[in-house]
Amino acid sequence: MIRLPVRLTAANPLYTEPAAKAHLEGRVVLKLLVGEDGSVIGVEVVQGLPMGLTEAAMEAARGLKFQPAVRICDGRPVESYYTLAINFKLKDPPRIQ
Repeated sequence: MIRLPVRLTAANPLYTEPAAKAHLEGRVVLKLLVGEDGSVIGVEVVQGLPMGLTEAAMEAARGLKFQPAVRICDGRPVESYYTLAINFKLKDPPRIQ
């Protein structure tokens, strides 16, 4: 058994200019592989969006920091997966890349 990783930082992706101009909103879902040191070492797209928003979410996710998962029996950090949903909702004005 393991204790799941805990996210320590926020994902703040930037809207791409084409997506903002098209008023595109939605959700990107990513499956992250979190390493023993709490860094993101792998990103897989579960659900994406067009116009560069999936790539913007992936870039933001790669910069996240976690308290790594640990084995409960000995407290040793282990690699684990973490599902991250990033919602893109337009604000006035959106943060544009």
